[in-house]
Amino acid sequence: MLSKARRWMFCWLCVLCGSLAVSGASAANLVLSDVPSVNLSAHVSVMRHSGDPLTLDDALEHYRQGKFQALAPGQSTNFGITRDEIWLQLDFTTADISPRWLLEVAHPSLDVLDVYLAGPDGRFRHQRTGDLIAFNQRPVAHRNLMVEWQLAPETDYQLFVRARSQGTLSIPLTLWQPDAIWAHDQGSYVLLSLYYGLLLGLMLYNLFLFFALRDPLYLAYVAFVGLLGLGQAGLAGFTGQFIWPDNALLTHLSPTAGVSAAGIFGCVFVQRFLGLTPRSLCLHWLMPGLGVIFVLIFLCSLFWSYYLAALAVNLAALIFALSALLLGTVSFYQGRPGARFFVLAWVSLLIGMIILALHNLGVLPSNLLTTNAMLLGSGLEMVLLSLALGDRINAI
Repeated sequence: MLSKARRWMFCWLCVLCGSLAVSGASAANLVLSDVPSVNLSAHVSVMRHSGDPLTLDDALEHYRQGKFQALAPGQSTNFGITRDEIWLQLDFTTADISPRWLLEVAHPSLDVLDVYLAGPDGRFRHQRTGDLIAFNQRPVAHRNLMVEWQLAPETDYQLFVRARSQGTLSIPLTLWQPDAIWAHDQGSYVLLSLYYGLLLGLMLYNLFLFFALRDPLYLAYVAFVGLLGLGQAGLAGFTGQFIWPDNALLTHLSPTAGVSAAGIFGCVFVQRFLGLTPRSLCLHWLMPGLGVIFVLIFLCSLFWSYYLAALAVNLAALIFALSALLLGTVSFYQGRPGARFFVLAWVSLLIGMIILALHNLGVLPSNLLTTNAMLLGSGLEMVLLSLALGDRINAI
C-alpha cells in the first residue's frame, strides 16, 4: 500500500515538473501577434562584455555556453554610463501578422547599435545604426535609432542586439507597426515643438533686451539658453535629423559638449545676476571656478575622452545647480530683485537634473519622465529666469 502511494506521488511529481517546464518554455518564447507595438526589453536576455569587441560568432558561442542572463523582475535595459559592450538576445515566433515592422531604440545618443536577425534558415541579416553614423546614412530616417524588418507569419526568429556608447548606454527596445509609431510620434513632437518654440521666443526676447539695455547679463542668458537647447536637441536626436545630417561627429558630440558649454555661460549669468551675494558669503570664487571646470569638460569631450566628459558633466551640472540654488536662496533673504523667480528656476532645473543624472547612471529606467526630465525642468527654468530678469528691470 505504501509503495503504491509512493508510485502515485512520483507520477504526480513528474506531471507537475513537466507542466512547469512547458509553462517556462512558453513564457520564454515570445509570440508576436498583430498588435500596434511590443516592448521587447521585458523579454530579452543580457550579456555584458568588457574588453575587445565581440563578433556575432563570439556572441553565439557565449549564448550556447549559457552566458546570457534573463533580466530580474523590475530590471531595465538601462546600463548607465559604462564602457562595457552590451548584447541582448531574444527568440520569438510570429503569429498571423502583417509583414512590415520597425524596431526602435528610443535613446538616440547611443554610439553604435548592431542588429542581427535570423529566420528559419539560420542566416543573420545585419543592420547598423547609431549617432556615430550620419543621419542620412541610417537604415530609417527617424530621430530615434530604428531599423526595418520584413517578417513572415508563423515563423521562428532569433534576434541579437549589440550596443556600445561612451555616454549613457540605455537600450529601450520597442517593436512597432509603421502606422502605430507615426501616430505615437505626434505626441512627442508636439511636446518637443512647444519646448523649442518657447526656447526660441525667450532667446529673441532677451536678445532684444540686450540691444536695448546693453547689459551683458542678457547676452549670457541667451547663450546659456541656446547652448542648453543644443544639448537637449542632441539627447532628443534632433541635431542629427535637422542640424547636421551629414556630420556624425558633431551629432555625437552635441549632448555633452552642448551642456558643458551651456554651463560656462550659466556660471557667468549666475555670477552677474546675483551681484554682491557671492562676495558677502566669501564665495565669489565659486561660479568662476565652476566655469573653468565646464571649460575643461568641454575640451575633454572634444579632444580627449567623451566617456570621462559624460561622467564629469553630470556631476558638475548637479554641483552647479545646487550652488546656484544656495546663492539664490541667500539673495532672496537679502531682498535682491528677481531672487524669488531665480530660486524657483533653479529648483525646477535641479529636480530635472537629479532625475536625468539617476537615469544616466543606470539607477532609473528609461521612460517618458526620466528621458524628458531635463527638458521639462529646463523649460520651466528658462521661463522663470526670464521673469527674474524682468523683475530686475522693474526694480531699476
